[in-house]
Amino acid sequence: MAGAFWDCAIEALPRVDIAAIQLEKLEWQIRRCYHESPFYRERFDAAGVGPENLKSLDDIRRFGFVTKQDLRDEQDAHPYFGRYTGVPESDW
Repeated sequence: MAGAFWDCAIEALPRVDIAAIQLEKLEWQIRRCYHESPFYRERFDAAGVGPENLKSLDDIRRFGFVTKQDLRDEQDAHPYFGRYTGVPESDW
């Protein structure tokens, strides 16, 4: 199977192991967005969810989604980059 995978160590794992890695990375990202981005924190709070509500990959559905227009509106309301960046303005 040489050459069939970009990263065989990850891509050839059993599905359950891949799902565990995905959940771990998703938990990190949800925590980061919630704690570092007022935009996402407000959206999660409005949906009645927070990082503690993510227990499985299926739970991501409860967090809602963001459209390109949502991001445009956020930038219009909070120039230049909106509040979803997750980093202080000094780091831009």
